[in-house]
Amino acid sequence: MSGNDQDPEWETGSMDRPEKERQSVLLCCDLDRTLIPNGISLESPEARPRFRGLCAHSAVQLIMVTGRHLDLVTEAIDYWQLPMPQFIIGDVGTSIYALTDDKWRPWQHWAAEIAPDWGG
Repeated sequence: MSGNDQDPEWETGSMDRPEKERQSVLLCCDLDRTLIPNGISLESPEARPRFRGLCAHSAVQLIMVTGRHLDLVTEAIDYWQLPMPQFIIGDVGTSIYALTDDKWRPWQHWAAEIAPDWGG
């Protein structure tokens, strides 16, 4: 366990409770050297199957946070057979995309918010 005395919900079976009785889990994670190997480090053989299993729970909302541009993120999702996130925070935090109607749409509010600081 990582720093607490209670098992995560997905280990104790509480994720199998009716939806109204469970809380949502927001999972934000990086791609390179977190979900997928990069460089000389080998991939743990059970990492992606377990990750897919976790993300298959309806309580889990997945966000990928990465330095990659959207095209490279979607390439990695396809190539490594990763679960589809609801959001992608890319380009080192300068872009946010939401998956809407099976299309990635930029979050224009975020672009407008940071534009003055980037001269855009």
